[in-house]
Amino acid sequence: MEEWNTMKIVNEEQLNQQDTEQAGSDSGLSRRKLLAMIGAAGAAAAAGPLLSGTVGFAQGNGVTNSVYGPPLGLGPEWCVRKTTIAELRAMTATVAEGIYYVTDSGKGGHFHADASDTSSADNTGTILVSASGLRFKRIYNGALDALWFGAKGDGSTDDTAAIRLAIAAMQNGDSLYFPAGEYIVDSGCLLFRGLSNITICGDGVNSWLHPSGQRTPTSKTSFHTTMAIDQCVSLTIRDLRIESKGENWGNTDAGTGAGWGDGRTNFAIEKGGHALLVTRSGNVVVENIVGRLCGSVGVFYFSSCDDVVVRDCFSNASSLGYAMYAVDNWCAPAQQMRRTYNFINCNGWNEPGYSPYSAKAGILVEGDPGMILNVNVQGGIFKNCTIGGDYKILGCAVGAVYANANVNGVTSDSCLIGYLAGARGTNAENMMHTVTGCSFMNNRVTGVMLDFKAGTGDSQLYLKDTVIRTKETSHWSGYNDLRVKYSSGISNLSYLKGTVHLSNVSMAGGEYGMYMMDYLDLNSQSSEVSGSKSALTVYGGGNYELYGTNVSSDLEHALVFRTANITQMGTSMADRELRMAAAYGILNCGVDQNLFSIIGTAGHTKSVVVKDNVVKNGYIGLVGIYADTKTFDEMLSYTTAIVTAVNFAGTNTSVHFALPKDKHYQYTKIINEAGAVSPIPVSYNDFGSRGVYRIILQGDVRASFPVGAVCRLLAL
Repeated sequence: MEEWNTMKIVNEEQLNQQDTEQAGSDSGLSRRKLLAMIGAAGAAAAAGPLLSGTVGFAQGNGVTNSVYGPPLGLGPEWCVRKTTIAELRAMTATVAEGIYYVTDSGKGGHFHADASDTSSADNTGTILVSASGLRFKRIYNGALDALWFGAKGDGSTDDTAAIRLAIAAMQNGDSLYFPAGEYIVDSGCLLFRGLSNITICGDGVNSWLHPSGQRTPTSKTSFHTTMAIDQCVSLTIRDLRIESKGENWGNTDAGTGAGWGDGRTNFAIEKGGHALLVTRSGNVVVENIVGRLCGSVGVFYFSSCDDVVVRDCFSNASSLGYAMYAVDNWCAPAQQMRRTYNFINCNGWNEPGYSPYSAKAGILVEGDPGMILNVNVQGGIFKNCTIGGDYKILGCAVGAVYANANVNGVTSDSCLIGYLAGARGTNAENMMHTVTGCSFMNNRVTGVMLDFKAGTGDSQLYLKDTVIRTKETSHWSGYNDLRVKYSSGISNLSYLKGTVHLSNVSMAGGEYGMYMMDYLDLNSQSSEVSGSKSALTVYGGGNYELYGTNVSSDLEHALVFRTANITQMGTSMADRELRMAAAYGILNCGVDQNLFSIIGTAGHTKSVVVKDNVVKNGYIGLVGIYADTKTFDEMLSYTTAIVTAVNFAGTNTSVHFALPKDKHYQYTKIINEAGAVSPIPVSYNDFGSRGVYRIILQGDVRASFPVGAVCRLLAL
């Protein structure tokens, strides 16, 4: 028999108040009312002589703390008894007074008997049922603790059933806490449904939830999601590590035929294999969650939700086929315009010991059906996003398909694509993309890929203050698919009814600075565009305005325009109109040739304007190009040429070059490959198809400028 400790309460007024409150209650003492009535002083006085140290009331976080409040009386006597769960369950008395302090490891806390409750089931955590049918209710002020309900967190016990008991005990406004441990979830999804104002939390990566047998190879199969949120409002989930079983252990896409609403949602819950699934919910915060592995679609999968914030999370899909963070409207059709998702400082990359790949995308947002989704991405780093051979235009750090997107400060490294913007099927119009302050580095196909379709409205892309660096060859260079065969800074795959705006953008490293397979409206201000082949290659016409933009190429014409469109397999299509203007920039070509190539059917090139540019190499040759309006001039900076002849004229040296120029330039200096410099006091231009350009150098400097020497002629 355990000893009892009593606390006298002598205030008659408090006693009467307590009796009145109890008389007005149908369910006996609520946990909050009981805490308020006992108060911190009463709890400490009752438990002090019996238990070492101060004993307060269970907080749901594994720690017992004092509860502060006025010491309202509960009666002439109130008692605290030290006991166990087994002893309470074995109790045969039909009446039990006082407070019972359960000492079971991981389940400790205060209970009281609620004689008015004759039906609640024993859930191990908050309700215990004695042999006589008495219901003992846990007194707590804070989060429910998964361990109370029998979860072990030992890395070997299947904790699914115990955690489900904890979820079932949750009421609106409650929290569920997972103390540090490894919780095995093998028997089905941990589903939170229809709750509001709840919090799910843990001790960061030390609170680890996952199924056993992770990363076991399999063909595509059905497997449950680890944790799912459905039809909840005002929910926070934070400080956890959640993982699925791994690639192919799930198949949400197979649920399309299940129908909208419960059908599709339940399919994704029971068979999708996601680490964390959030559906049909609003005002959701996901914070400091580490998610790894997924069976289908994405590690973090958000579908048909409103007002979602994902902050300071990490994800690694370890897959070629699934995204780190996936967003769509698949579970339920949109009814209003609050489909907004915010990703703040979220990251993802491949890790040693998992897979050489990270995901097919970092953040992938897909509006569907008939509604544009809204996504804001602030910060974040995404690495090594790669798609398999099935859909080559993915492998992006961030993708916004039929979505409005505001992307700021994102860094990508060694992804196939930095940013993907495009349409979803025939849904193409009225999208707004703003990409600012981003760094898309070591792109293995392109920095920005545009895959819009002709629509009835306009779509806009604003690309500002962004650096794009692309590999010299494309990851897909061995495939005969022109959409991805070449590496580039920006690639446009299809007709865009709208405008791409560049401001302070720098792109370099790829075969093409910009590679346009179809009609595009481009306005570039104060930017730099370069490619090893050409800076800008255009098929299918369009409107191109380059103001204060520096363009350069190494091998081909810097600017190549063709009015005929082209298919992904290279077949020529119908012409579209072309308008081009380049002004106040620097034009440069690695070899001394025409900076421009403009090819098209007469009547389709509407205007060509080239003026007030500094030409560093190459020349502007627009003679013979048909255009309704044609204006061009140039300011020369330097050119590179090869010495064709050297003579000694009196006391001076005469050096000849073949320059494909159509007019005379006043070069002032010549520099050879070794760095020898000589002023040019006199020069002559003998006009011809490739006219001979002669310069006179003071003294005998023939040894510095022999035939075949590559020299640079400077005008400034």
